[in-house]
Parts: sequence; structure tokens; C-alpha cells
Amino acid sequence: LTMEWINGESLQARINKERRFTPLTAVHVALQIALALDAAHQSEVVHRDLKPENVLLCTMAGDPWFVKVVDFGLARSYDESDENNSLGGVTTATVVLGTPRYMSPEQALGKKLDARSDLYSLGLLLYQMLSGKHAIVASTPQEYMVAHQVQRPVPIREIEGLEELSPELANLTMSLLEKRPSARPDNASVVASFLRSIESTLNSESGPHAMAATNQVAEESEDLTLLVNTTAKNPEEATIMVDHQDTLVGLPIFDPDRSRLNRPGLIHKKLLGRSNEMASLFSALDDVKRG
Repeated sequence: LTMEWINGESLQARINKERRFTPLTAVHVALQIALALDAAHQSEVVHRDLKPENVLLCTMAGDPWFVKVVDFGLARSYDESDENNSLGGVTTATVVLGTPRYMSPEQALGKKLDARSDLYSLGLLLYQMLSGKHAIVASTPQEYMVAHQVQRPVPIREIEGLEELSPELANLTMSLLEKRPSARPDNASVVASFLRSIESTLNSESGPHAMAATNQVAEESEDLTLLVNTTAKNPEEATIMVDHQDTLVGLPIFDPDRSRLNRPGLIHKKLLGRSNEMASLFSALDDVKRG
């Protein structure tokens, strides 16, 4: 079994350090999680164990909050009915799998799940990132499974320090935490669209990308230079645009005078995280350099 090695830390570790995130950072992370869930849901797969430990954060293309959703060990296809599967002679309808603190009400009851179950878990993560608090509070796994059925989270704008949180973000967060699946957004794609709109608004209000520590970061690997310029506005300036909806990654261009690849070109963001395509691309660049 071969797995991708991710040089980063879990969302839980980051929460432990920072307790609560800025709205822009929380939205940025939640948007990427929503997109990852949408990709899984498009294949009719429910994650069923979305929690901070299963969201990894790493630095990629200058973004220190680049998300990888991992551990699909409990994932199941939509058409795999819990009632029709057995586990050691006991139906899975009575053996609930998942993490009680982050499972949906329907999952706690052992019901058949769809994408909206993962959206509830996403709502729990978003609430926690924004407030530094858990939306549902209990003491034991059994209490959590009951609490998800009956306990109403404190409205997020009533939490100290979040009184001025945008109504759009507050409403989306609370809608994800509805007890009935039918009351939640229909799918992860819809959630991602809302988050993308909110992120755009927050970016416009805060100026240049608030999560960037500097305007320019240079990363070198052997003879390859990747220039990250969060203020670039055109291809001549090279690189990573601040709006993550249209992120482009600058890749080196061969400079015969210096015998190295050093001037950025542009490549679409869809190649981010896709190791096979990136490996092929860098191999081709190496061939150009040797030539």
C-alpha cells in the first residue's frame, strides 16, 4: 500500500495552537473541505468520519492553509444500505461507526446516510474554527449521540467576539447544523458556492490576502525556482493570484544566460496536488534544461 506523504499538521493541531481562526481563514479552510467532499459525493461516497484530525493542512504554492481531507476508512457508497450489511452477526444499524463528537444526528441513529451527513460534520468544523468552541457539548460518546438529536447550538453571532460576524456566514454555519437533513443545504457544491462568495467578500473588505505573511515568497528546489507573488495582477509579474477561485501557479522558464529555470510561467490550479501530472511537467522542464 502506497500513500501520499503530506508534510503538514492536522486541523486539530492548528486549532490547539490558535483556538479560533479569523473568518477569512475559517472560510478558506471550509471551502477546500467542501470541494473535497463534493468530489467524493460526485462519486456517491460519504466520508462518515469528517473531523479535525482527518483534515490535514500543508503549505502548497505559498498557501500555508492548503487542505487535504484524509482517512476515508469509514467511507461508504450511497447505495450500501446499513440495514442490509452485517458486522459479526450484528447489523450495522446497531453498530454505529464514526466519531461521536462530529457525527450527524442520522449517523448517530444508524440510519442510511447521504452527502448531507458530511455537511453536518463540516458545519461542526466551521463553527469550531470560527468560535473556538464545540457546537454540541457532552461528556461521553453516548451523551454526544443523544445531544446531536436534541441539543441546539448557541447561535454563532451570540458568542463573544462574533457579534459582528457576517450574517451570510453565520446563516450558512447554522444551516449546516440543522438536525433534519432536508433543512441543510442540498449538497457540498452549493456550500462551496456560498463559501466562495463569502470568501470573495471578506477578501475585498480586508484588502490583500490576509493569510499571506508576506507579499512575496521564493522557494527553490535544486535548479527550479517557484516565485509566489500575492500581488501579481498579470502573467508578466508571474504567479499565484490572491483569489483562490482562479489561482494560477508560477513555474520556472529556462534562462539560457544563467543556465537555469528561473522565470515563472503559468499553470492552472487544477494540477495542484496531482502528483502524477506535476511529476510529468517537472520531468519535461528538466529535459528542456538539459537540452
